[in-house]
Amino acid sequence: MVSSYGVQVLSINILSAVPVDKALTQALASGAIACAEALQAETAAHGSARASRITAEAAAAKARIEAEGEANANVVIARAAAEAARLLAEGDKQAADLLATSELAVELAVLDKSSCVLGEGSKFFF
Repeated sequence: MVSSYGVQVLSINILSAVPVDKALTQALASGAIACAEALQAETAAHGSARASRITAEAAAAKARIEAEGEANANVVIARAAAEAARLLAEGDKQAADLLATSELAVELAVLDKSSCVLGEGSKFFF
């Protein structure tokens, strides 16, 4: 009938319906409940995914902070070791400079180092 007037129906909205059939009413109610439960499950899934993402981001931040702390500690240890080596070398140089001022001390140091090279069982006479 509508096509005889050149009209095409695109959609129909039903604002309210009161079915006479009890089985149809039960089926519609079940469909509405299923739709509501599906929406609730989807909302819970989104919340769970967001919580998982936040947990993962927190774990990543914790790991990054721990790694940075360990790296900084290693830098401090390395600098301390370098400073200790520099101070030892400086002390050795000062001792060597002081030793060089005395001929007797130089000869005693040479004898000491020679005895270390020769070992305990060897005897060496000058």
